[in-house]
Amino acid sequence: MRLGEHEGVVVYDPSNMFYLSGYTGEGLVLVARGISAIITDFRYTEQAQAPGFEVLMTEKGKSHEDIAGALCASGGIDTLYYEDDFVTVHTFNALRESVRGVEWKVVGSEIARLREIKDEDELALIRQACRITGEAFERILPHIKEGVTEKELALRLDFDMMSHGASKPS
Repeated sequence: MRLGEHEGVVVYDPSNMFYLSGYTGEGLVLVARGISAIITDFRYTEQAQAPGFEVLMTEKGKSHEDIAGALCASGGIDTLYYEDDFVTVHTFNALRESVRGVEWKVVGSEIARLREIKDEDELALIRQACRITGEAFERILPHIKEGVTEKELALRLDFDMMSHGASKPS
């Protein structure tokens, strides 16, 4: 997706936020010419540090959408794309209230299509995840027997994967 000079995209979908910025927390990502921002609250500001992205923090009386609105106004954004398949009506109404004077357009599946093509770094991560998961499964097989609950196995499997390099349970 190529954005025009006065166009931007606001991203809420965690998968798309991660793809665009590497950020895995809550909030939103705003991208436009001259603007690459992660807008989040105090709980995620350290996690949100991403190369090429400015991290902006919400505060009392200043929502994610308010900050996005100020960025769009200062950046001369007149068209803003949004994820109609992810953003709730409530969130979209908050966006429209805070980001005034823009034309709203649906981003559709543009970001998801970008995610379809994997670069070598993504492929390496996928291979690593497969290796960790496969090895963990092999190690847990002897523990699968009568009397052991699914919950016990799930905890053991999660611990095994995390202790062998996984960033979270798969």
